[in-house]
Amino acid sequence: MSEVREAVRSRYASIARQIAVIPNPTLDIGAGCCQADGPDCGCSGSYSDEDLKAIGLSESVSLGCGNPTLLAHLEPGQVVLDLGSGAGLDVLLSAKRVAPGGHAYGVDMTDEMLTLANTNRDRSGVSNATFLRGTIENVPLPDASVDVVISNCVINLAEDKGAVIREAFRVLRPGGLFAVADMVELEPLDATIKKQLDSWAGCISGTILIDQYRAVLLEAGFADPDFKVHATETMPGVDGKVGSAYIRARKPLEPIQRADPRHDHGVQLQQDQDHDRKVGVEDAQSGGTGVENLIDDDPALACRPHFFGRLGGQKSRPRGVLEADE
Repeated sequence: MSEVREAVRSRYASIARQIAVIPNPTLDIGAGCCQADGPDCGCSGSYSDEDLKAIGLSESVSLGCGNPTLLAHLEPGQVVLDLGSGAGLDVLLSAKRVAPGGHAYGVDMTDEMLTLANTNRDRSGVSNATFLRGTIENVPLPDASVDVVISNCVINLAEDKGAVIREAFRVLRPGGLFAVADMVELEPLDATIKKQLDSWAGCISGTILIDQYRAVLLEAGFADPDFKVHATETMPGVDGKVGSAYIRARKPLEPIQRADPRHDHGVQLQQDQDHDRKVGVEDAQSGGTGVENLIDDDPALACRPHFFGRLGGQKSRPRGVLEADE
């Protein structure tokens, strides 16, 4: 286990033990919703009193930076996965919303949190929720098995965010929704802060810029990533700024066709044009129609000029990679 992962595991194991000894979990323990031992990050009030009473918990067990269940618009019959489910608040709320017929899963690597989550589930009377031991980089669920992936202030804690996002993409069904609350870097943080383990475990040092986050989502295959920052946070005497953001993206119904960056399209196009020139000349010499006539005789081709290259004042239809894009 890496130093960062151990720092995160140790911190949240300690928090789970603190919450577990609270006589009445519906009472606020006077902590911010982002961390049990620190100030609020601006997301208090994300959960309605009605929702919290329905599962017998308070917002203080969230440890998150928002309410991702509001983003998902959950419906009965759906399957939901919470990455880094902690004490189980978002899983239990999700389970209520997808009933009847649906199920909510939570995955967490901290044994103390899993014990606490199962206790909260039993106390709430929710029967369609399951908590799994595992990491968010290696989710113990099969491919294309869930409709919605949520997470609350956890992805920033991972060292390899790309691995987490790829796992979210893997377990989602085509058309599935990625809807998370997470901390992001709004202004570059001081380099010394980025190296501090306690700051990483506190959802600060592991944050990345929104442009980087967006790039990771697109690289994994997600479409139309959207970011909405709803609170910001600065640290006295430290350069930089972080913020709480709601992030949504969709797994396409069909795979997105992306160009291979290793392929030189300019070289391929020139090779195709050279080939077409040779074919056209040979065809014309043998009494054939020639390249121009072959294209113009086909209305389906003639109306798609963006697939054609210029050939000595004539149109030619490149092959190879461009045909694959059709």
